[in-house]
Formats: sequence, structure tokens, C-alpha cells
Amino acid sequence: MLLRFIPQATLDSWMDQGTVDLQTDKLVEVATRKEFALREAIYFVKVESGADDRGWTNKVKTLEEVRGSGAEHYMTSVIDGETVYVVDPGWVAEDEELAAVAAAPAPASTGARPGMKGKNPEADALAQLLLDKLS
Repeated sequence: MLLRFIPQATLDSWMDQGTVDLQTDKLVEVATRKEFALREAIYFVKVESGADDRGWTNKVKTLEEVRGSGAEHYMTSVIDGETVYVVDPGWVAEDEELAAVAAAPAPASTGARPGMKGKNPEADALAQLLLDKLS
């Protein structure tokens, strides 16, 4: 199973457009009724204060992992002992189709924003799949 991070702001935008429906533990694409299992997650943007002893900066962790470690999450912050992280809340989507898309070679023109393509191949694959499906 392949996991992909979807920022909350992106999910909110899709819901405002009516292209997806968020249910208890899944994201449903309205047009095709395709379902993606979801778990609440956090992307660690940077350390606001303290030391990144856990190495969480630029990583995605599920909310269960963060709470299980003893850290506390509130809005756009996570406090882990003396360390305060700035985070981007969101969701981790699980889908086998995403794994196939990520493994396939990218098409010559994906419509990605200039300067962004290639920075994170997995994120590029998810973004392209979702753009194709939700457009």
C-alpha cells in the first residue's frame, strides 16, 4: 500500500469545489466514487525552537505516531519536550492505484507548476493522479 500526504488546505479546496467528499475514514472522489482510505497526519515543516532530536523535520507522521511518542499537536504546532515544530496538518491517503502511478514513468507534459516537478516524484505522481481524476 502506498501512502501520500494531502495537506488540509488542499483537501478543503477539493471539498469546496465539490470534487471530493470526506467521510469518517475515507476520501471519496465524487465523479467516480473511488475511495481512498485516510488517516490524520502531520507534515513537519521546521523547528521553531529547540533541537530536532527525532529528525522529524520534512517528514510526515500520522497523528497516532505523534501522540504515541508523547508529543502534543495543536493546530500548526507540535510540542515534543523542549522542541516546538511548525507543522502542516493533513491526511495520509492509502491506495494501490497510487503505487502503480508512482512506479510508472511520468508523461512528457504533466501540467505541473514550473519549478515544482521533480522535487518529490511521489508527490508529483499523487498530484498528477488527483488532477487527472478531479479535473
